[in-house]
Amino acid sequence: MRHLCDFSSLLSAVGSQRATGLTVAVSILVTVAGCGGLKNIMPVENRQIRAAIKNNDMALLQDVCDGKRRVRYDSDRSRACKHIKQQSATKGTCDDAVARYKGAPKNQKLVESFAREFAKCGHFTEIFEMLAHYGNGRYQRAIGMLAKEGVPMKKQWVKYMRTHKGRRFFAMGGATAHYGLQHIGNWLVAKGHTDLCKDYIAAATGASTVAQVWVMPYLKDAKCKGGAALVSGLLTADKANHRKWACQTLGVIGGKRAAKKMAVLASTDPYSVIREQRRGGRIWATKEFPVRAACKQAYGKIKLRSM
Repeated sequence: MRHLCDFSSLLSAVGSQRATGLTVAVSILVTVAGCGGLKNIMPVENRQIRAAIKNNDMALLQDVCDGKRRVRYDSDRSRACKHIKQQSATKGTCDDAVARYKGAPKNQKLVESFAREFAKCGHFTEIFEMLAHYGNGRYQRAIGMLAKEGVPMKKQWVKYMRTHKGRRFFAMGGATAHYGLQHIGNWLVAKGHTDLCKDYIAAATGASTVAQVWVMPYLKDAKCKGGAALVSGLLTADKANHRKWACQTLGVIGGKRAAKKMAVLASTDPYSVIREQRRGGRIWATKEFPVRAACKQAYGKIKLRSM
């Protein structure tokens, strides 16, 4: 008996010892359900989903997403639907680009695709505020990618800082501001763009605490001495890490005025931690003051520079 259905992919999934028995079983199923019904009986395997995503086989993925094809795991159907949404989101105009991005499931490939589209549309504010916090490791890949492709990202960043000062500067706060500013600053320093001190200081003055905290790495690495007053304001921040980082930054860019404030923290900051160490068969607990230690060390650096 010969059927018009293609069993090759089905038979390849099983061993040769089972192939004959499976052929008989499939023949019965085809007789009852037809070739179309066979597709619904046999599930789409995980490897087939991966291959469909890699090859952008939208027909198969759409059938899986719509429930027309069975899968072994619900996660495979979710992956198919996610890929369809991502591909659909990349189709549109500059007018709806931001809305399409907001509604799409995110991954690095999609972020880079929208980075190119936003750049073509002139949506640079959105690149910095909505895309810059996505990255792989220390550096933001989309900004570096655009710069490598000839987009003047440094110029656009300066323009952003000059038009988004104070409360408007990275106003979204939280992790978005944290990683966005960190990635942008790291990229600028890595490329030798350490001449933006005045713009950074002007933009961050009056900004949120989170924005000011994550401007500090750039001010420190670029040795922006003019930023000492801005950073000094963080010596009274609520979070201990913020006070600690402020002292460390001032150890590089601070002067005598900052040193006086740091001397106070070096002896009075209340934050402490208990460190436990095992020595000689015993556990020894030591109370440490990380902010005090950082401020004391930074104070010493300033004093040495003034000698």
